[in-house]
Amino acid sequence: MIGIVLFVSGLTNPMSVTSANLDEIKSAGKPYFLKFFAPWCGHCKKMAPAWEKLAKEFSANEVLIGNVDCTAHGKSLCDSNGIQGFPTIKYYDGFDDDGENYEGRREFDDMKSFVESSLNDAGCSPTNMEDCNDDMKSKMKEANSLSLEGLQARIDNIKKTIQTATETHESLLKKLQSQYEASAKSLEEVKTTTKVDTKVLNMIMHAKKKSKDEL
Repeated sequence: MIGIVLFVSGLTNPMSVTSANLDEIKSAGKPYFLKFFAPWCGHCKKMAPAWEKLAKEFSANEVLIGNVDCTAHGKSLCDSNGIQGFPTIKYYDGFDDDGENYEGRREFDDMKSFVESSLNDAGCSPTNMEDCNDDMKSKMKEANSLSLEGLQARIDNIKKTIQTATETHESLLKKLQSQYEASAKSLEEVKTTTKVDTKVLNMIMHAKKKSKDEL
């Protein structure tokens, strides 16, 4: 069985989260619930009391409740999470870097229920294998046989694979964008060069129809 230290003394709710202290949060191996916001955002201000109450409801050693200011020190974290609107609330199980968007109501009771049912629970983990499905058990058994260096090498390899796929995807988007721009330019040129011809043809057609009708 793998031993994991779950308590990190520097974590408190609510916590201001940035890229600088994210590693400390991850090292606790506990779920965290983050609100990405902007100080000027009206909806952010409206939900602030419920969020602050939620933060006081739980210990950071159960679930960390954090705030990420996308206009200040948290901007790089917001960018890496693809935040486009405020407030955006995401939850992380403590081991998944990507997290998931919280789509529930933003009232205290609703968020509290969500934390209690979905986050404030050990779930599948190295210390709670009975909640793991067969696939997870198999993968954990394999991972457990690796040294710390071996585990880090696996993680680095996965990150490299994702980075390579991301670069390939972005390169394709650039090519498609270039093709789109060239196609759009060509379309505008066709429209421009045929505009006069179309106008003349329509004028002549209208005149001929009118002349025919008058006969």
